[in-house]
Amino acid sequence: MFDLWEKIKHIKITTSVDNIEPGCLTFCKSERYLKKLIGTSFIVDIILPFNIDKKLCSQLPSNINIHILKENEDVKNIFIQAHNKINKYKEPKENIISSSANIDPNSIIGLPGNNITKMPDGRIINMKHMGNVVIEENVNVQAFSIVQRAVFDSTIIRKNAQIFYRVNVGHNCIIGESTMIFPGTLLAGGTVIGNNCYIWQGVITRSNISICDNVIIGAGSLVLKNIDRPGVYIGRPAKYIKEYSEELR
Repeated sequence: MFDLWEKIKHIKITTSVDNIEPGCLTFCKSERYLKKLIGTSFIVDIILPFNIDKKLCSQLPSNINIHILKENEDVKNIFIQAHNKINKYKEPKENIISSSANIDPNSIIGLPGNNITKMPDGRIINMKHMGNVVIEENVNVQAFSIVQRAVFDSTIIRKNAQIFYRVNVGHNCIIGESTMIFPGTLLAGGTVIGNNCYIWQGVITRSNISICDNVIIGAGSLVLKNIDRPGVYIGRPAKYIKEYSEELR
């Protein structure tokens, strides 16, 4: 880590690989993410795991500075340490909340999420969340709900969405327009829900899954994979039951 820090200590900003900025530091865990950088004109420093495809690395433009780790080093572990050091004295982005939104004073908006890594000595380090929360027009967030700020970008609740009592909206989640999230639901970080969905009481989602428009998920269901077909889903894990209908809300 010390040798790497000497090479990157001039860097002032960290980003996700999906939204890179000039002069930033980012990281990739696999080739799937690395391909997103091919063709960029920004000067970028990137931390890569030891087993990354070296042939693919050679296709990256010369403006990308590559830092390949040693065989026994974990890329997320190293990046989080560097990220926290770069952002130690920085404030996260300010939340953006529409004046027409109704936010209960007993809700919590902008709490950091949980993006953790375990160090070789057993210490648990949480990545500093530098993003924000964006709440659009006519959104309702009821008491004791939590909306966590994003790691880099924004957790977004789009217009007319309803977040009822005791809901957890994890970091980097996006809630679509006119979608309703009912009491006790737990949305893990990175969950993306489309427009006009009904997520009933006690639903739990796995992190980084997406749910398309016009989906109803029955109470107590567990969503473990993407849903890309409108309809009604129930179960643990949630399974398709029938076609979507407004009458089934």
